[in-house]
Amino acid sequence: MEELIPIVFMLTTGAVLILRPITKRLGLLLEAIAKSKMGTPGDAAAELALMRGTLEQMSKRLDLLDERQDFTERLLNSAQRRNARFAPGGTEALGTGNAGLFESERSADYLSR
Repeated sequence: MEELIPIVFMLTTGAVLILRPITKRLGLLLEAIAKSKMGTPGDAAAELALMRGTLEQMSKRLDLLDERQDFTERLLNSAQRRNARFAPGGTEALGTGNAGLFESERSADYLSR
């Protein structure tokens, strides 16, 4: 019986030395899983800050797109007005009548020359 005491002591010490790092890592893993399931307030605040930053960036991009669209619409409107002015019969649509034409162009007799 006396020979069993040192053998049991050595086996116990060896098992502790071998299994301690494994059990320590397992404990850390279980702790991390428990924290993620409970949802720490720090994580929620960080996620909220990230979401706020993303929304601000999207808002800036939408404002830029809105400005570009307004510019494009103004450019198209001015081009349409210019085309309507130079199109046949376009002077009547603008209400200028024959005011912009030369005297020789107001009468049709310049065509017969």
